[in-house]
Amino acid sequence: MYERLEARRRALANWSRLKIVIVILKMTGGRVYEPPNISQSNLPAKRKTTCDDWFSKFVITPVHKYLLGWNVFMTLIYLIAIITDTLIIGF
Repeated sequence: MYERLEARRRALANWSRLKIVIVILKMTGGRVYEPPNISQSNLPAKRKTTCDDWFSKFVITPVHKYLLGWNVFMTLIYLIAIITDTLIIGF
């Protein structure tokens, strides 16, 4: 019985890791990696662009190189907002 409990614990731990990957792929529209030099003849037929496809262009994935810059930019915006709101309320 202990072995089955251990196997179940490992399966649940793996599933929780896999859920994160599934959510990231869903948010980015499945475009985690774009292989270079794809010829037009190998590409599938174009399909109609949906809202999810359009918005996925603007999602920064956790492995993207611009994520650190975005985080620094947003931190500065939040700090400026905190300081200016405090000054506006104070005066």
